[in-house]
Amino acid sequence: MTTSYFNLIIVLIPFLLEIFWLWMFLDMTNNQDLPECFIRIGKVPNPKTDWAFAFVFMNIVAALFYWREIYRKK
Repeated sequence: MTTSYFNLIIVLIPFLLEIFWLWMFLDMTNNQDLPECFIRIGKVPNPKTDWAFAFVFMNIVAALFYWREIYRKK
């Protein structure tokens, strides 16, 4: 009985993290007032591109950073 709950939790945690990542990524793409990202891709800052790069390559860490620094302050 406890093994099935453990298996459910093992499957549920990554699923919830993916949902959170997608929620923050969609909010970021719709945000017109993005500040500069902590990562800069080119010489000229482009917040949308820089944040998208951070979301793709840093995954859940960038989503948590976006939530803490931008989403909560809306």
